[in-house]
Amino acid sequence: MHKDILGSYPEQFLKRVEQKITNYPDRLPVFLGYAPELVTYFKQIDRPVAFVLPSVEKNNLSCAKNCLIIVEKDLSFVLKQLTKWQAENKGKKFLIFSLPYFWKRYKDFYQSLYSSLQLSQKFNFWEKAKYKKFASEPKILLITSKYFLMGEIISACQRLNYQYYLLQLPNQEIGTEEFIQGLLKAVVEFKPDFIFTINHLGVDREGILIDLLERLELPLVSWFVDNPHLILYLYNKVKSNLTFIFTWDADNIELLKKRGFNNVYYLPLAADTYRFNPKNNKLIDYRLKEDISFIGNSMVYKVLERKQKLAFFPDLLTDIDKIALIFKESSFLTVSDCLKEKFPHVYVKWQNLPDIEYKLSFEALITWLATLYYRLECVKEILPFNPKIVGDKGWFEILPPKGWRYGAELNYYKDLPFFYGKNKINFNATSAQMKGAVNQRVFDVPASGNFLITDYRSQMENLFVLNKEIVFYRHKDEIPELVDFYLKHPTLRDKIIQRALERILQEHTYEHRVKFIYQTMKRAYQM
Repeated sequence: MHKDILGSYPEQFLKRVEQKITNYPDRLPVFLGYAPELVTYFKQIDRPVAFVLPSVEKNNLSCAKNCLIIVEKDLSFVLKQLTKWQAENKGKKFLIFSLPYFWKRYKDFYQSLYSSLQLSQKFNFWEKAKYKKFASEPKILLITSKYFLMGEIISACQRLNYQYYLLQLPNQEIGTEEFIQGLLKAVVEFKPDFIFTINHLGVDREGILIDLLERLELPLVSWFVDNPHLILYLYNKVKSNLTFIFTWDADNIELLKKRGFNNVYYLPLAADTYRFNPKNNKLIDYRLKEDISFIGNSMVYKVLERKQKLAFFPDLLTDIDKIALIFKESSFLTVSDCLKEKFPHVYVKWQNLPDIEYKLSFEALITWLATLYYRLECVKEILPFNPKIVGDKGWFEILPPKGWRYGAELNYYKDLPFFYGKNKINFNATSAQMKGAVNQRVFDVPASGNFLITDYRSQMENLFVLNKEIVFYRHKDEIPELVDFYLKHPTLRDKIIQRALERILQEHTYEHRVKFIYQTMKRAYQM
């Protein structure tokens, strides 16, 4: 470092700066004060540097690449900015310099700042945040939200004696400063083996959390229990070697791997056998009162909502009924693939939509419209048995006025564990987004000690013994005969219920799922 670069600073000071810079190549220089010559010097050696001033004495502060200038009297704000900058530079330690002129002029401010930075160095957050994972008893940091499965995960951890830490997602917002601070505090104090979330809740679209977890060397587990295609592609950065995706639909695995996600695992849904339990049947008034009932959303209002969002693109909506019907009957996993092969002219219009939000809205529209048509044709087949249809009032708009009875929507936790026991047959028709996977009802109904008829999905073959533990239809024309047969054979219904319940208790509880996640993560992390 030469005197002509740093102007009038004493030679002894300049040599000390240069020597420290050389001796500590992995530290972040922080100057208590500012000098344009220093900016020039650090630009030449291409090294990050920060300058802190309580006020601006000149208006010509210049900043080069990798240079941070903080002008602020609030000490807490300065410390937050420096900590953020430190995180962006992989948590390296600070190398602190005080410039004599500024130190004398703002002595109280810089003394407080210097003491705080020294304390930060002693605390050494980034070293404390890097610890050995999977070293003792399981420890999982759960990003909590109002999503219905998180309660089951917490209960499973309790029954498995897994330690867990609940990190609340504030107001369902992601990437907020409050959330990040809470995360850092939890990491240092709790030292989790990994972070767990559902459907990527808590992961911001800009990739701030993913970047932070990479610096912390902390794995993220995201269990998708909805279509990941309609969620993941909203994010700029979701691909990381420390991000592990579990999906309830095995058909998604190959698709996700082709799109760059390396750590993908199949994990079907399960049952909370403490909430859905045959003991509930003893508490049910009018046990087996109904011959058959169906619970589900008509999708009428969901479809209408998406149509309204896409109202600015009327030419795109022209063929939606035809597209939905084709998608319903096809093996395509995504609407975009269906469009590309079957409706290339619509595919071009879809590609030209202004942003990803509109594209995903159109895919959701087709998926929900396909579900509407599919459920409607299945439910019509049970109308001769005077069913009870439980759901939104959209059913009044698509079903005939007679031949069925309406029930208002039920709360999953408070009502469903008791509702299933009121029906001799609980009927199921899966969403169109699940071409091979089974939904929650396939587990919950038999777990509660009750009978189910469901539509065939290929992945049920690896979950249950067909026709002994699960009764299914492959085509809507089979529905009336199945319903009539099992209404007339209550003893056979009971045998199937018992076998299905035993299978669930042996293999398909949320304890099984949480244990599988932990063991999978432990193997992957220790390889």
